[in-house]
Amino acid sequence: MKKFLQYGALVVVLAGLLGCVFSADAASTLINLAKQVIGVLPIANGGTGTASTLTGLVRGSASAMTAAELSGDVTTSGSNAATIANSAVTAVKSDATVNGYATAGAGLLNPSATTDTKLAEIALAAGYLNTSSKAIDVYSHVVVATGTTQTPTYTLKLKLCTVSGCGSGTALTLLTFGATGAMTASNTVHAEMHGVVLTTTTGSSGVVEPAGMAVLNITTVGTGGVLWNDINNAGSSTIDLTAALFLDVVGQISSQSGTKNSMQARLTTVKTVD
Repeated sequence: MKKFLQYGALVVVLAGLLGCVFSADAASTLINLAKQVIGVLPIANGGTGTASTLTGLVRGSASAMTAAELSGDVTTSGSNAATIANSAVTAVKSDATVNGYATAGAGLLNPSATTDTKLAEIALAAGYLNTSSKAIDVYSHVVVATGTTQTPTYTLKLKLCTVSGCGSGTALTLLTFGATGAMTASNTVHAEMHGVVLTTTTGSSGVVEPAGMAVLNITTVGTGGVLWNDINNAGSSTIDLTAALFLDVVGQISSQSGTKNSMQARLTTVKTVD
């Protein structure tokens, strides 16, 4: 009975402590168990002796964070939903370095015979690839149509260039697929190109390692596609990865006469892998 009363008294004491404030001294409030941490340990107990103002890192309201809040403080004003409407965060999330790039190709093009022709181009921000071991995933969907009596072959390429259109400056051919076999006259087929580009050397003399594959169709849409592996087995030549660059999907037709053969990059996307 005596032990029971002792334990009962202990429970009562602990229950009381949960609703009170622990204090090291009259000037330093440590912990209010019923509410929140509102202070720090005094110097005598290994702390700084200075109360910390915890205001503003996480907001419970939908308003944008203030400069003071961005400095690293914490507040729980408003609801506890902790909705953060920070314009800086929004800007980062919308940046292409996070979400990547995409473009829909222009209308059908009629490439000159045996000439590389830009089908789609994505402008990369300066320094986009200038991070060691950064990898990007590149995809393109291409349509190829033949004219009456024409049976050309075609080739697809992926290029990385310092000048839009890849007609001057540094122009690296990263991936090459084809040439295909002879196509059927008066026909339209689809091709899919997929590659990965990895940065192995950064800087103004940067180097990337590309690899990929493609499915090239020459007979009937949806069937008969032939799988092609890129023949690349080494890193690229050097290119200035600190500069703004251009990633081009390029097509080539082996011949043109009469009713023209045409090509079109319907959809091209670029996104980071890491």
